[in-house]
Amino acid sequence: MTGMELSEHDGSNRMGPTFGAMMASGVKAAHEALRVLRSVRVEEGVVVGDA
Repeated sequence: MTGMELSEHDGSNRMGPTFGAMMASGVKAAHEALRVLRSVRVEEGVVVGDA
């Protein structure tokens, strides 16, 4: 017995892993966004080229 079946059997929380994965995905997306933003040059709120 694994996964959702195990959660049902022992009454444990089933959504923790799902929300944990969503949070990890959001953190990964934030790091990627920061990497992209750090690699461009912005003047007066407009992207004008590579850094």
